[in-house]
Amino acid sequence: MCRIPTCTGSSISNWLKDRHNLPPRPWINGCENDKTAMDPPCNCAQCRAWDVSGSSVSLSNRYARFWLALQAEGRKHDPEATVFGLAYAGYSEPPEGVQLNDHIIVGIVPPYYFPLEEKDREAFRKLWDGWAKTGARLFLRPNYFLGGYCMPYIFSREFGEEFQYARAHGMVATDFDSLTGMWGTQSPNLYLLGRLQEQPEMKIDAILDEFYSSFGPAANQVRAYFAHWEQVTRKMNAEFLATHKGGWAAMSREGDVIFTPEAFAEGHRLLEEAARAAAGSEEVTKRVEFLATWLTHAELCMKTLTAYHALQASPKDPALKAALAETKQTLDRYRAEHASAFEAANMAVLRRLEMWSGWRKTFEIKEP
Repeated sequence: MCRIPTCTGSSISNWLKDRHNLPPRPWINGCENDKTAMDPPCNCAQCRAWDVSGSSVSLSNRYARFWLALQAEGRKHDPEATVFGLAYAGYSEPPEGVQLNDHIIVGIVPPYYFPLEEKDREAFRKLWDGWAKTGARLFLRPNYFLGGYCMPYIFSREFGEEFQYARAHGMVATDFDSLTGMWGTQSPNLYLLGRLQEQPEMKIDAILDEFYSSFGPAANQVRAYFAHWEQVTRKMNAEFLATHKGGWAAMSREGDVIFTPEAFAEGHRLLEEAARAAAGSEEVTKRVEFLATWLTHAELCMKTLTAYHALQASPKDPALKAALAETKQTLDRYRAEHASAFEAANMAVLRRLEMWSGWRKTFEIKEP
């Protein structure tokens, strides 16, 4: 059965019903739900007629025409009817030969995660500019801040450059999924994100200088600490992706390839330098200690993941299962003992990622 009439009708009826409960608003939801390989697109003749002829990959034309159909129906009730859609997954590329308008607002969901290759930077700009040429208004709706697990996964400068490109080329809003609250390891990313929302015209260097200034006499040492992790993060490159899974769950599944014992040893050394520089300030000392608590936590997470990978290689080895159980218990005990340091973090996300990665599922049958 063709989904076009059903989706159009239900979207309009839901919109009209909501307008009875709220002051009349022109916003019509044209966003598709997440899709998986188990939920393929409709292949009926009517839906296929909206696709680019001969294309079996991009569905952008189909969705662009769907939004126009929603808008046409909506305008029967409100001449200012405005449709929200997403450029996402199989419909992230700009449509071909379909002209939209400023009463259609499209959220751009870039199909990659940081760190970026040069080809990714170019692809984003081509993607953004292509949608802008349709006449639609655009907002940035990435999944970037889902990534990184609880690792010191640093991409602040790259993100800032992308944000400012979008802002300079017509961005009207942002919508970020999700803020997992990993302040102890990803604070430069999160600080830059928040500051750009408030003052998007600020230079990236000025924002990062402002962030590091909060560490007073230890500012330079903390800057060096996060610069170290930025370089480590860049190891999630094309070579890594050729043999390991990417996506926002990559670090919880295979992060120990990048976040190695040697990388953690250097991180601890740099924080020890920061602690010495902060010795004359109680406030700064506490901030450095907060980073150190999270660094130890990240290290324990990777030790647990490494123990799990060893067990996967020899699943019948009782010593390896015991070793995994011990590292898991050490990690859980550490989280309990330092609960106050993790108050702002979404610990449910961490446990979900750990279930997905496999090691926590070894001991817990059901997800908590």
